[in-house]
Amino acid sequence: VLGMTHIKRLLIFLLGIDALVIFLHQALGDKHLFFNLDAEQNLAALIGGAELLIISGLSLLIWFLFNKLGEIKIKSLPWLALALITAGLAFDDMLALHERITFLVNKTTELGNASGQSFNWLLYYTPLILITLIIFSLIIKQIWLEQKSAAYYFVAGVTTWLLSLITELIGRTMILAPTINVPLYHSLIIAEEALELIGASLILIACATLLKNIYEKNIVIKNHHSIVV
Repeated sequence: VLGMTHIKRLLIFLLGIDALVIFLHQALGDKHLFFNLDAEQNLAALIGGAELLIISGLSLLIWFLFNKLGEIKIKSLPWLALALITAGLAFDDMLALHERITFLVNKTTELGNASGQSFNWLLYYTPLILITLIIFSLIIKQIWLEQKSAAYYFVAGVTTWLLSLITELIGRTMILAPTINVPLYHSLIIAEEALELIGASLILIACATLLKNIYEKNIVIKNHHSIVV
């Protein structure tokens, strides 16, 4: 099982990977689209998608363990919902589905701009974002009582993701303006992607920390039953 030292090392490792993605954008992004943060299906999408899939797997494991330990169903359901949402977000991130879907909707219905670009995807995804925030709030309320360290990481991760969305919204607004401050726009792209990656890393650590707590609690319960027997 992961100890706190291992979890801290894992956090440093994940943040190091996030920093490497930003560095590669700065060093190679102009010549290679795979490293460019403003391109789709790039390195950042691959890393972010992988982290989201790991979060999905950990959330599914937490849901399974809560059920196995006899916890009430309503306690485990938010984790199942988180597993499904993060799996969906992973594929969305890696395949740029939100961009493709929004482009198609804009082009077909003309609900967006005449060019059919996908700058307004946040508007279409607002209901899903709100549902996700409700699930996040249920999980935070739960783990605040279970494991404070996990709660701190989770709150930090959700806050970082929200800052990423706000940064993207500002960037999308800039694109539609008559003139664009190019250096500021590029800085916003870096900030948005960095916040998105860091948010995923923090939530992954939150899940790992909670799993450690559940495992240790399960060991205590087993030892207690052995003593009683």
